[in-house]
Amino acid sequence: MLTKSINIIRVDEGLAERQDDILVTEVSVQINLNGTEIAMILASPYKEKELGVGFLYTEGFINNVSEIRDFKQDGMSLYFSIDQERFDKENKIQKFITSGCGRGSSFAIIRKSLLGKKGEIIPLISSRQIFELMRVFQKRSELFQKTGGVHSAALCNTSECLFFAEDIGRHNAVDRVIGEALLNNISLNDKVLLTSGRVSSEIARKVAQSEIPVLVSRSAPTDRALTFAQELQLTIVGFARGNKFNIYTHEERIL
Repeated sequence: MLTKSINIIRVDEGLAERQDDILVTEVSVQINLNGTEIAMILASPYKEKELGVGFLYTEGFINNVSEIRDFKQDGMSLYFSIDQERFDKENKIQKFITSGCGRGSSFAIIRKSLLGKKGEIIPLISSRQIFELMRVFQKRSELFQKTGGVHSAALCNTSECLFFAEDIGRHNAVDRVIGEALLNNISLNDKVLLTSGRVSSEIARKVAQSEIPVLVSRSAPTDRALTFAQELQLTIVGFARGNKFNIYTHEERIL
């Protein structure tokens, strides 16, 4: 269940009364790779495989979903298998503390194909299309409207949102839509990712790692996120609300 009801005391203008309130539920999702636990994520309890696949991809453990040799799930424990040689290589990567949810480790790597990659940036999406996508995005946030306790993410083309997720962690929502796209063999390099949350360096890195060219948020980016984005040719749009937004990096993609 994504929500649960509890009885609370609400105080309004000094008047206290008992009433029911809806809370978002939170679980620990354990991700195991080749028999080793690599992450324990605090998340909303649904589409756990999609979350796990997205995490493996955005953290650089796999380059495509076909590298996953086996998958099993036992409750909230996910078990993935990949080539042992690749796992041994990736598992030596130094972790660092993040500003996100969960156990707080991120595998700070970028695909070698992206480092130093300087291709021609071409227009992808218009301002009008961004406004419309964000309007649709906001209307789909049903869990947030009920609880006020989740973040949202969506993977879109220029005309519609293809995959949508809500989660207690903004990183999880991003990983889940990316994982769902990969499992459905949807290309990422011509898509737009929408998020309701702050754009930290981890979020920017996950999106750049996935070769998604445009990231749009209702909120603000951090300075380090913009450093990543500038170097990796990621277009970041922030404060996308109503008919306004700010373009922070690589404005060439916005018509």
